[in-house]
Amino acid sequence: MDAPTPSLPASLQTPDKVLYGLFFAFALAFLALLPVAHPYPGSFVVKLIPILALAGLALRNIPGTQGKLLFVGMLLSGAGDVILDIDRVGLFIPGLVAFLLAHICYIAAFATELHFTPKRAVPLTLLLVYALVIGWFLKDIPADKLAPVMAYLAIITLMAMGAFLLRRPFPLIAIGAVAFMISDTVIAVNKFLVEIPNSTIINIGIYYAAQCMIITGFLLRERRLRAEAGCGPGCGCG
Repeated sequence: MDAPTPSLPASLQTPDKVLYGLFFAFALAFLALLPVAHPYPGSFVVKLIPILALAGLALRNIPGTQGKLLFVGMLLSGAGDVILDIDRVGLFIPGLVAFLLAHICYIAAFATELHFTPKRAVPLTLLLVYALVIGWFLKDIPADKLAPVMAYLAIITLMAMGAFLLRRPFPLIAIGAVAFMISDTVIAVNKFLVEIPNSTIINIGIYYAAQCMIITGFLLRERRLRAEAGCGPGCGCG
């Protein structure tokens, strides 16, 4: 029988609880202010703090190279957040590049334990079809943005696929990766195809949830592995 996974709140140390508190407080604050006051002085700081909090959680709780890669990926995501908050239109490509580099870090983190089994072919195929459909709809966007957008679509698809190929899979990680793709689809559709009402709130809300699910999935998985090994929090194993 598998060892039960400790509940996340019960197994968190005080600094981790503080980081989660910062994540939820500032994420909700940024989303609440979007329709009434954005942009405002320092809005990029409010937007950035939730991602820095998740970066801290990754660095503290996910061991080895994988944790460091996720940490750097979060920092690059934060850089993209700042760039796009300063000028979502004029700095679209630099922001895109920052997120592309973040996804490369996530891919590298997932690649530390890739493992394919036939049953994983189904979600991988669905992700590929989804990406091809989105790519087809975006094929007529302005020429100066076509190459970077398609490159980004390819990279984020590989990132989501990587989440389904972990040797020790955890559903929340995969759900978070797919949610990240959906978040960026909202941006692409709104920018290039058809205006989506409240698109920024929808995009940022899904984005925060996606990043949180990826990191929290790894935290929960790490606690499950520790429980299976008979190792409690702070014991130094793993």
